[in-house]
Amino acid sequence: MSDVIIVDADVGSRTELSQLLANLNFQQIHVCPNLKEALLHLSQKSLHKGIIFVTMKEGFDELGDFMQTLRQKDQDTCVIMTVGTVGHEEVRSIVQLGVDQILVRPFDATLLMSKIGAAESFRQQVIQESFSRPMNSIFEAKVETITEKFYKINLSGWFGENCSLPEIKPPTKDNTLFMRCDYFRGMNSVGIRLWLMWMKDLTTTKGFIRFELENVQPAILQQASMIQGLIPDNASINSFYLDYWCEATDQEKKFKFVRGKEYSTAKMRVPLKREEIENGQKVIYTLDNPVEKVLKFYKGQIEMVNMQSSAT
Repeated sequence: MSDVIIVDADVGSRTELSQLLANLNFQQIHVCPNLKEALLHLSQKSLHKGIIFVTMKEGFDELGDFMQTLRQKDQDTCVIMTVGTVGHEEVRSIVQLGVDQILVRPFDATLLMSKIGAAESFRQQVIQESFSRPMNSIFEAKVETITEKFYKINLSGWFGENCSLPEIKPPTKDNTLFMRCDYFRGMNSVGIRLWLMWMKDLTTTKGFIRFELENVQPAILQQASMIQGLIPDNASINSFYLDYWCEATDQEKKFKFVRGKEYSTAKMRVPLKREEIENGQKVIYTLDNPVEKVLKFYKGQIEMVNMQSSAT
């Protein structure tokens, strides 16, 4: 079983959790009254694939510093936060810290083991995704006010833990956010959770009734096909890219699809092959994306055509 550290200023809560874990055959259980002592313990002993239980009692700033120090030292250890009641804003803040699971009191042994299993599974997924993260992936999100009710945000990089989305505070309701995604490469599991909460907050609290996405990359479209709400119902995609590959040159090229040109609300034409003129020579590119996944967002009719020719 995993080594465990319980960080809680309340003696009774530490004792109760320690007893539950002992009954579940956890043998290496260390209790700490505060985060400072927990860091001291971690500096003396490595927790390989361990579990740390923390609370909100020391504040988010202290927890943020603790999580940053922990992740610089150890990516394997799971962090579970035990709370009483928790609202939307608290959940959002907890997720931003990079906590793997939230355990709400009161809980029994069954719920405790369920959360430990979920935390371990989630932490392993985050680690696996970190190895496939694109190069040059620093995340940036820049917001501009267009008019009173219209905002624009430029997204770039790879969105995950230790990243944050901007706070937008419009003075009125019924707002539109234009989201330019030219260099937005994707999200890991933590990023997806943060993104979904951010989109929900913008819609339900900040009064955004419309999202307009531009130049969406295939990776985002594919993630959106698997995660409900990643592109919300009140969003439309005004332009996106599909990947095409040339066998003769072993080169990949992105082709842009624009609403009102390559597709409308009712119909979209997608060529399986594209004939381009490059340096005076004909070059054939073949569609390199799974259409059933990347175009799942589109509700109209998709017509697959064999070849499209154009001069570039």
